[in-house]
Amino acid sequence: MAKEINIDFDEFVHIFNIEGKEKAKEFAGTKYNRSYEYVQRRLYKESNYYFDRGEKRYKKKDTGVVDADFMSVDELYKGKSLPSQLKQGTEAKLASSIDFEDIVMSLIKDRLTELSKYILLDHGTNKVVVKASAIKDNGFELILT
Repeated sequence: MAKEINIDFDEFVHIFNIEGKEKAKEFAGTKYNRSYEYVQRRLYKESNYYFDRGEKRYKKKDTGVVDADFMSVDELYKGKSLPSQLKQGTEAKLASSIDFEDIVMSLIKDRLTELSKYILLDHGTNKVVVKASAIKDNGFELILT
């Protein structure tokens, strides 16, 4: 079994983010005598970095976020103003006074807004326009069946 080597993930990420993927590949090969993919796998497993597809760069994970099985009300309304019922109510009042349909509708609207960036339905010509380049640029994979 090959001996595990210590990899300076901070240096690797700095090179990737500043100089690009090709320099990071070169760095992995020259400094560690390992492939870029090997260093990348170790980076995901052993460090607190993740790859932000939107910005195409590595970032540190937010250590202040607690993993939870369900979203909290604060996470659900992140970036939006809370309804007055939520601001005034207690936990017991909260559970009974939230209109579940409003929350579901808000989530559906958000999802449809996101999809409208990539898909256009033209009823006049009965065409569906899919912006494949925008889909791929944002890190998604397009599968047509």
